[in-house]
Amino acid sequence: MKLRAQFDNTDEALYPNQFVNVRLVVDVQHDATMIPASAIQRGAIGPFAYLINANNTVSVRKIALGPADGERVSVKTGLAPGDHVVIDGADRLRDGARISVRDAAATPTASAAPQRSE
Repeated sequence: MKLRAQFDNTDEALYPNQFVNVRLVVDVQHDATMIPASAIQRGAIGPFAYLINANNTVSVRKIALGPADGERVSVKTGLAPGDHVVIDGADRLRDGARISVRDAAATPTASAAPQRSE
């Protein structure tokens, strides 16, 4: 989003045509479920993620997306905090495929956190 502002520069701290980057907080969503942006896949059913099941298989989970904050995206429906999702190699998967988890401690999980819309 591009914004333009006009204001007095009485102390001449800014040069003509200089620009700045601004983050504008529009809203805060409490207890938003967050996942890495790399976990989001898009297909005929819309946005989805591969959910890692207890038996190291994956299932397609249709999700509804909310606002993003950098590399994290909020999920309105489809995932719950603590769900493990695939972030690498999803292009080779299909529903029910067996996977090998490289590092279970580093596997991204859906997490509940406050989410600011910017």
